[in-house]
Amino acid sequence: MTGPTHITEQWDHRYDTNANAESVEQRHAESVLAIRIEHGHLRGSDFAGIFELAEVPDPFNVHSGELRVECKVAWFGMKPKTTWSNITLKGSYQLLSNYTGPVTHNLAKKS
Repeated sequence: MTGPTHITEQWDHRYDTNANAESVEQRHAESVLAIRIEHGHLRGSDFAGIFELAEVPDPFNVHSGELRVECKVAWFGMKPKTTWSNITLKGSYQLLSNYTGPVTHNLAKKS
């Protein structure tokens, strides 16, 4: 069994947006603050899943009138240099404190 794909901060602009990204890889999280998202949106794609929240003072923010949450998840194996991915919450969500289990590690287009 191999570990999760390495996440790079070298951004490849071919993947700035993609309407077909979905969870393609998970990793095991241990005793983390996580979020179950029923309808999330990032860079043109809609998806659902469980994500680990970024370890920042306030992972929630409002951008253009929409609630977003910063999560430790890659986009096509990449992350921005200064933050993690900010997923727009389009539907219901549930915070999961002290969560242990699988979380989405990478959003990409399934091959």
